[in-house]
Amino acid sequence: MKRLALVTPLYGKEATGSTAAYARRLAELLTQHYQVDVLTTRAIDAESWKNWYVRTVETVQGVRIRRFSVTHPKTLDFSTFDQQYQKQLEETGPDPAQEKIWFEKYGPCCPDCITYLKKNHNRYQAVLFVEFANYLTMMGLPEVAERSVLIPCVQQETPLRFQSSQVLFTLPQLLIFRSDEERQWIRRRFQTNRIPCVLAGSTADVPSSLNPAQFAQQHQIDAPYLIYVGKVSAEKDCPMMLHYFLEYKRRNASHLKLVLLGNVRCEIPRHPDILALGYVSEVEKYNGIAGAYAMVLPSATGNSAAVMLEAMSVSVPVLVQAANPVLCNHCRRSNAGLYYRDYFEFEGILRYLEQHPDQRDAMAVQAGIYVATQYDEAQMMQRLCRALNNVLQ
Repeated sequence: MKRLALVTPLYGKEATGSTAAYARRLAELLTQHYQVDVLTTRAIDAESWKNWYVRTVETVQGVRIRRFSVTHPKTLDFSTFDQQYQKQLEETGPDPAQEKIWFEKYGPCCPDCITYLKKNHNRYQAVLFVEFANYLTMMGLPEVAERSVLIPCVQQETPLRFQSSQVLFTLPQLLIFRSDEERQWIRRRFQTNRIPCVLAGSTADVPSSLNPAQFAQQHQIDAPYLIYVGKVSAEKDCPMMLHYFLEYKRRNASHLKLVLLGNVRCEIPRHPDILALGYVSEVEKYNGIAGAYAMVLPSATGNSAAVMLEAMSVSVPVLVQAANPVLCNHCRRSNAGLYYRDYFEFEGILRYLEQHPDQRDAMAVQAGIYVATQYDEAQMMQRLCRALNNVLQ
């Protein structure tokens, strides 16, 4: 059986974030066709990169996992350094030496993993790198370019402007995109037309049984609620979402609540109808999503629709920021989501849904159909394996 390595910053059921969940599901699906080694860190989250896992080698669900220690957490001066380099990009252009420091500060700084790749890359027919904007990919992929596969998972805007990113996107033998919008976007931004690509969209690993009533009872939620899943931060445009929600409550006689699932990195207004529950398990997350009236995705940037597809997979409609073309295109194709440009459109959408529950329910049905037809795992794996076999050495 052919052997693959999958390099990803975070891996495990305990690891936070949609990209970690995607990497885990992808590795488990690939084990049906290949021998898979995951090369990852001992960290459990990308906020600190603090070493958490004790075992350095273990096998879970048929996937052999090799964990390497992170040498230092995300540096305290990273935000300052990032702002300074963004200013330098505007004024004098890119500096590869500064970009190397950027990735060392951002992390996860894990040189032992890179050393392992250098010594052992010949053991693998292909090395898949999950997410381009991290230390492991930026330092590791050039070392194994002749057998590398890149899954960009674009989350941030700043690293796309780096000179090192321009170089990185010329190296892989195959690109795997999670949506056609991401494919088109990367094709326009970088010179990648010569590199073959395949669509292998986000696969939602939905628990076999869901219990939204248990979620509502556990958190004493006795009214319909909107849900947001992900890092609660200014970077994700959460303060504007919170402002819009409170303004809606002020102007409308609505019983809606807003539930936030994820680590909080910005100020949350004190209000009885805003519930910030922090990080929860995957099962609890899906229970919460399944019971929601709708999911809100306020981010105007970023190209990952993973959380959106998680909601649609359990038949929950979505509200998204109109400035985000990837999410808007999913809304148009699925007929399961609506998008807003400003507060008054946000208010109009919520008013319409609350006053027309049948339309909300019809969108919920369309959400489930969309994921089932467009993101069928069996078809996805057929495409992916065919593309991988064409480039495997």
